[in-house]
Amino acid sequence: MAESKNFNIDFVRRTRDILESYKGEHSFSNLINCSLGLIILPYEKRRKSPVLNKNISEIDSLPFFTILDFNPIKTIIKDRISYYPKTLGVFLRKTRNGLAHQNIHPINSDGILQKILITNKYKNYTDLKVEFTENELKKFALFISELYLLEHSS
Repeated sequence: MAESKNFNIDFVRRTRDILESYKGEHSFSNLINCSLGLIILPYEKRRKSPVLNKNISEIDSLPFFTILDFNPIKTIIKDRISYYPKTLGVFLRKTRNGLAHQNIHPINSDGILQKILITNKYKNYTDLKVEFTENELKKFALFISELYLLEHSS
């Protein structure tokens, strides 16, 4: 079978379609699965979009979600910690790492999944804790995938 020249773009588009048209009873699980394709692939195959260099607090179009801790560690040398700037690109990298390493923790209420907590560790230090409701994660995944599609449309 021949590989599509635009496989990554086609994959992101198909995954967005799956996410937006899914009507089954496991919508949050489907969303987490789709997020792997809508966040990890765009992170791995990104170009240098200017919005990725912006501080996340300065991006008006960024969908709402709850950041509990975001102090992105760059290096630790002799107990001296240096940090990355709090840009969308760095946030995306730390979120990608949390997803890829399965640092996803369910938050249930009365046996129903209400939110997920994604964490990232640098050595023994946690440098990201972010909570998403189903709707918030969906909006964030679609936002990131839309940035990816826009930067690859030219």
